Amino acid sequence: MSGLSYVNAAQALSNTVSIPTHEQGDFILGIAISNTAFSAPSTPSGQNWSTEISTGGFLNSGTLFYKFAQNDSESFGTATGADQVLVAIYKGVRRSDPFGTSSFDGAVGVSTYNFGSMTMEETDNSSWMIGWGYTEAGSPTFSAISGTTQRLASGRITFADTALGLNSWSNTSASLGGSFTTQNAN
Repeated sequence: MSGLSYVNAAQALSNTVSIPTHEQGDFILGIAISNTAFSAPSTPSGQNWSTEISTGGFLNSGTLFYKFAQNDSESFGTATGADQVLVAIYKGVRRSDPFGTSSFDGAVGVSTYNFGSMTMEETDNSSWMIGWGYTEAGSPTFSAISGTTQRLASGRITFADTALGLNSWSNTSASLGGSFTTQNAN
């Protein structure tokens, strides 16, 4: 992941969102969240998304998906069952297996969340970590996760990443405001 860089992000309290300005080849990360169903929202169909992780079975469920822009006018589509969606644009993400090892973890109604240790697939500073949190009502507050940069805190979602190469990810906690759900992946 030489030269990984964050470009922009957007969110909506909806099942669709406008993808911010991007170029052909950019990595587009999508997150769809359901606060009202016990099943995970769908990955939008017909938009060339690849599903990385989808988890349901509890009231706050989520799906993480991605694609590489084929042009500068990519569309999000509709994430059926989603109440909130987010997209983030990056440059320099490796095309083959952009997430490597992934984990999806979550907690509901907590004031402190522990982003647990993860073993990175690549230990040559080419791995990265993303973390996000969302709330069912109000605006989220999310203390800085050590080693990350907060990219978006809008609506009911907050999103952070390392956007730098990692060899490892150690156990790290963040303080949350209100009843909050958090999830992370690398």
